[in-house]
Amino acid sequence: PALPDFAALARRGRPLWSFSYTSLEQGLRGQRPPEDAAERTESAYAAGPGDAEGPAGGARLGTLVHALLEAVPLESLRGRSLEAWREDPATVPLLAPFRREDRETVAAWAHAALAGSLPLPGGGAAVVAEAPRVLRELDFLTPYPGGPDLLNGSIDLLFQWEGKAYLADWKTNRLPGYGPEPLAAKVKDLYELQLKAYTVTARRFLGLDSREAWDAGFGGFLYVFLRGLPGAGVWSARPSWDDVVSWEKELAALPTGTLIPVAAGGARHA
Repeated sequence: PALPDFAALARRGRPLWSFSYTSLEQGLRGQRPPEDAAERTESAYAAGPGDAEGPAGGARLGTLVHALLEAVPLESLRGRSLEAWREDPATVPLLAPFRREDRETVAAWAHAALAGSLPLPGGGAAVVAEAPRVLRELDFLTPYPGGPDLLNGSIDLLFQWEGKAYLADWKTNRLPGYGPEPLAAKVKDLYELQLKAYTVTARRFLGLDSREAWDAGFGGFLYVFLRGLPGAGVWSARPSWDDVVSWEKELAALPTGTLIPVAAGGARHA
């Protein structure tokens, strides 16, 4: 007797798959999925030397810095200098996970990011600690555009300023410079897909379902490269409604099936 088409059955009955922007990026570039990324880079912070730009890089440093920026009480920063905030007894334990020689620099990053002025696309500046609404480390799980699967991630910062919502993402990268050109090159090289996926997700979360609502409610996206603060290190853009619609279609058109193992019902690579 003729055998069933087991591959077709597997594809039709496969479980839902959850994609992060990182797994999409690495999978589409033909790299190994990053399941073990944390394990492979766990010692990077402790092992590497620092330099004039501050602590050594690595995933562990990024994790610690993100945890700090999430945990700092915003009211503790308002109207206080870096020195006064850093010496506050409530701040000391927040800096304890960092090496002693790095704490002063990391504290300066956190103060500049949360209590300093961050330039906004189109002009003006925002101070996160003064924002009326702030969400930090906002985990999300949302339907993948145009398909049955899921998109997951964590938005570092979503805040409201002068009636509009802004996204921000913290970066600890060491770059050759922190002016407009190096930042634009880095975003294009590494973070374009994240920008698209997170903006599409924010649109859904905020319920901005029309051009008018988008124009009135969304202010822009900021990549904040902490080593460039203050005075530099901020890349910003305000995607248009047409951009967001186009990005949703672009995400839907990605060959996500090829990133799912064939045994789990994924498509075979060409």
